[in-house]
Amino acid sequence: MKHFFTVCLLASSAAYAQSPITITAAQYPATATSVDRLQPAALVGVAAPTKGANQVWDYRSLAPQAGMSAFNFTYASAGTTPPFAGSNRSYALPLALGPFTVNSTAYEGFDAVGFTQLGTSVPAQSFPLTATTGFPGDVLSVPAQNITTNLLRLPLPLTSTTRVMRDSRAVSNSLLTVGLLGLSQAPFRYVQRITTVDSVAGWGTLRIPVAGSTAGSAPIQVLLVQRRVVQQDSFYLNGQPASPVLLGALGQTQGNKVYGFQHTFYRQNAAQEALAFSYATSSFSTPIAIRYSAETAIPLAATAAREVATGGLTAWPNPAARGQALSFALATVAPAQPLRLTVRDALGRVVATAVAANGSPASLPALPAGMYLAEAEATDGTRFSRRVVVE
Repeated sequence: MKHFFTVCLLASSAAYAQSPITITAAQYPATATSVDRLQPAALVGVAAPTKGANQVWDYRSLAPQAGMSAFNFTYASAGTTPPFAGSNRSYALPLALGPFTVNSTAYEGFDAVGFTQLGTSVPAQSFPLTATTGFPGDVLSVPAQNITTNLLRLPLPLTSTTRVMRDSRAVSNSLLTVGLLGLSQAPFRYVQRITTVDSVAGWGTLRIPVAGSTAGSAPIQVLLVQRRVVQQDSFYLNGQPASPVLLGALGQTQGNKVYGFQHTFYRQNAAQEALAFSYATSSFSTPIAIRYSAETAIPLAATAAREVATGGLTAWPNPAARGQALSFALATVAPAQPLRLTVRDALGRVVATAVAANGSPASLPALPAGMYLAEAEATDGTRFSRRVVVE
C-alpha cells in the first residue's frame, strides 16, 4: 500500500483563485523516519471528487469507518549497503503466491522519474504442498533473491500537467517438487508485468476531518492524481508456460490481469496522501474504499487564517515522539530555503540549534518529553516561533 503522506503551506482563502502548486523531490520527505497515519472512512453518501482546475474539495463530513481506527504504517532504514542502489527506506512486504505468503522487504527511493519501489529482498523460505498434493515431501522452495521492481509510487516533480506512464517487470524464482508429476526442484518462475499511468486530474484546495476539531482542517493546497494500474501474471515451469492443472492447484491463472484505479490528493512537504479514493472500474465514479490523513500536524481551520496572515511557523509532527525527526516550514519563505532553528525549554534555556531547509526534517538531538519553544529565522530576517511537544 502504500504507496502512500505531512503539512503543507496554506492558501489564504479557498474562495480566491490561485495557481497550482508544484511538488518536488525536496518537498516529498519520504524517509526511514516517516510515519503514515491513515483513517479508513465510511462510504455512505460520499461522492468521487470533481476533476479540473482551481477546485474546492470539502470532505470534512467524512466519518471513520465503523470498527476501524486510524492506523500507522512505519518504515525502517535501508541500511548502509542496501540491495538496490538509491534506496533510502524499507518496510516489510508480504507477497501473495497463491495460498502462500512470501515474506520480503521492500526498498524505496528516488530515481529519475520520481519516488519508486526499487525492489524487494526475499529471504529463503519453503512451503509444504502435502495438503494440496497428498504426498509428503512435495514442496515449493523460494531461494534467497533480490527482485527488481521499479514500481513508480509518485512521479516527481508533480505539476498540474504531469502525465507519466511506466512499465515494470518483476521476476521471482522458486523450485517446485511434486512427486506425482515427476518434478524435483524444477525451476518455477513467476513474472509480473505492471503498467502504471499517473496523471494530474485537478488542483485546488482540500479540507478533511481532523480528530478533536469540529471545524476540520484548513484549506490545503493539493494536486489530484488519477492512477490506473494493470498487472498481468505469467508462470513458467522448466522454462515453459506452466500447465493450467498445476496453476489451479496453486490457486493461480495464466495471464490473469488485475486492475487498480485510484484518486489521491497530494500536498507539499508531506510524505503521505491527504486523501485517497479507490475504485473497482475505470469510470472512477463509485468509491469502494476511502482513507484520509490522520496526522496530528494537519492545519486546523481555527488557526489557519492567523498562520497565513502572520507567515507563521508550522512544525510537524507535533506532538512528536522522542527521537522523531521534526520538520519546520515558514509560510512566507520559499521551500528548501535555509532556516536557522533554535529550540528552548520551558525555562527559556537553549537546548538545541540547527540549520535546516524550509519544509524538511531538521537534525536535532533527541529531546526529553516536555514542551519546547522552537524559533525559525530565515536569511531575510523573517522570524517566527511555535510550541512543540515531545511525548
